[in-house]
Amino acid sequence: MWYWSWDSESNQKFFEDKRIKSDQYNLIAKFGIGFLFLNHALSMIDAFYLNKLKNNENLSFDITYNDFLKTHSFRLKINF
Repeated sequence: MWYWSWDSESNQKFFEDKRIKSDQYNLIAKFGIGFLFLNHALSMIDAFYLNKLKNNENLSFDITYNDFLKTHSFRLKINF
């Protein structure tokens, strides 16, 4: 086990605050990247959907939720 001796409590508090802020920013960045990918995926599906509506072709998109497993499922069906 490592033992660290701080020169003052204020420096220890300063470091602790910096470490916590770093963890918070890391979490925000992870969620931000996740939302970015989700946004791109939904935009892609929307573009396919609008294109198929314009061309009067069959396209279906379903979102279902399973209460037992507590999961969502997505289904995109394109008939060519």
